[in-house]
Amino acid sequence: MAQSDFKLIIKSKSYITAIILLGVLALSQLLSGHLFAAILCAATCLILASNLIPHARTQEMSNANQWLKYSTIALAIITLLGLAGDIEVMATWLYIIPLLIFFCFEFKPALWYVGGFSVLAVILMNGPN
Repeated sequence: MAQSDFKLIIKSKSYITAIILLGVLALSQLLSGHLFAAILCAATCLILASNLIPHARTQEMSNANQWLKYSTIALAIITLLGLAGDIEVMATWLYIIPLLIFFCFEFKPALWYVGGFSVLAVILMNGPN
């Protein structure tokens, strides 16, 4: 993703709306007693909100973009671990993680990551009965 495209996405209304909705979702998950899901929603909200902080140098911006990529992969791994532990809330993240991966990575690597993530998720969901 080009640097200007990344800046345009961050300054869009939908980006701000996503941050607000993730914050509301984190709060509702916390109030309903799903602590793990609340922590994941809050972490994603903070990651997205941290990109709103203006960066003085372009090097810092590319580092922030790399950090966002790594945290997306970490979130995917946490989701798979939650599926392995039979945490039912993690099934919701199966829809969100591929979107985050396609948002953070270029198309070809994202396609491979989502493919691998999907195969592992299916294996974990249909595990030994």
